[in-house]
Amino acid sequence: MISRERVETVEDVFAVGDELKAVVVRATNDVDVQLSTKALELVAGQMKTDKQAVFANADKGLAQYLKNKKETMDQRRQALSNLQVGSVVTGTAWVRRKGGWKVALNGASALVHGYNLAHDLEPDQTVQVNEVYSGKVAKISPYTAMVTLDNNVKGHLHVSMISKERVETVGDVFAVGDELKAVVINAFNEREVQLSTKALELVPGQMKTDKQAVFANAAEGLAKYLLGKNEIMEQRRQALTQLQVGSVVTGTARMRSKGGWLVELDGVSALVRGYDLAHDLETAQRVQVLITEIREQSAIAIGTTRFEKGPDGTYQPLPCLPAQETETTAAAEPAAEPVTAPASRA
Repeated sequence: MISRERVETVEDVFAVGDELKAVVVRATNDVDVQLSTKALELVAGQMKTDKQAVFANADKGLAQYLKNKKETMDQRRQALSNLQVGSVVTGTAWVRRKGGWKVALNGASALVHGYNLAHDLEPDQTVQVNEVYSGKVAKISPYTAMVTLDNNVKGHLHVSMISKERVETVGDVFAVGDELKAVVINAFNEREVQLSTKALELVPGQMKTDKQAVFANAAEGLAKYLLGKNEIMEQRRQALTQLQVGSVVTGTARMRSKGGWLVELDGVSALVRGYDLAHDLETAQRVQVLITEIREQSAIAIGTTRFEKGPDGTYQPLPCLPAQETETTAAAEPAAEPVTAPASRA
């Protein structure tokens, strides 16, 4: 929510005590709201290069944001007019949301609640994760290359995903118009994906010295990448066998993820969702986690820090805090005006 270009950490843009302007994009309750500064950017990435200019032009940024939002909503309403209650239509499973799935229906979306699913779904993207695709660099910034794949899917190649050796800026390796091959490592939705070229390197740093050799040997690089990835997943699954649902283990808060925290537990990670946190965490903080679910296929555990020990000596999770919507694809109602508030670290 900071910028339309990727920001690695909040500290890259803000410090405690910084003043800012932001749009309220969602109100969780009377005293807790979600903010966005990227909604005020007139130029993508300006929050990273000149955030004071963004704040100075907040009114213009808000006007542009609301105009674009209205146009998008009008397009969706127009698409909805082609649907009828009681009709059966074919769509594409787009993204899992809390309580169900969002299905794309030719310009509109349908939310299918979990209890209305005949079976669980899998996202059906135009491209597949862990496959190599060709494309052309359409735009670059210091930290991101925007790539148009051959099937017109938009790809994001972050500077940290270019090589196994450090790359200072995207421009050190790529220029607009360059052709490349890259692995899709994540799909944001059916038309936007995250790319990696470092996954194709047979020799660390080769993207910096001879990137054409990397692309020429892309199939071999992909095979090596997938082999290493499978070995890591097997190691994590082995570590999962040491965990039991209902047990309490001590781990280290590793990183904030969408919807909660990843806690490192001796070779495997546990996801603690925001509403299962007794309090917010700090990176490297030691914390006790009650294991509530083990997902072998994805090699991850689900846990909570909100638990208590019962009279029988077993640990029981406490009721969840009111859930907050965490999907970035969810609709949001903006405030009429930007708000000013001091920044604080998440």
